Amino acid sequence: MLNITRAYTRKVKTTRRVVLLLSEEVYILVEYKLLPKDRNFIFDAKYNAALNTIVNAKSLKVIYIQNYSDGVITIPKYYYIGKIVES
Repeated sequence: MLNITRAYTRKVKTTRRVVLLLSEEVYILVEYKLLPKDRNFIFDAKYNAALNTIVNAKSLKVIYIQNYSDGVITIPKYYYIGKIVES
């Protein structure tokens, strides 16, 4: 009998509007559905200023973002910045 586990994927969105000045670095609050407690996951950034990271059920719901551009970056509220996938 095969035990097939479901691959978890979670959309990650910002919880509020964020304005980043030139070379500014911040941790922003994000939202996503709860993760299972028995494994680790990878945050796969789709927004170019966000960094990939390893997360689990105990991780804070924050993502590190740095403005590498030559101007001001504005990230809207509830903006899709990436997804969480199984590692």
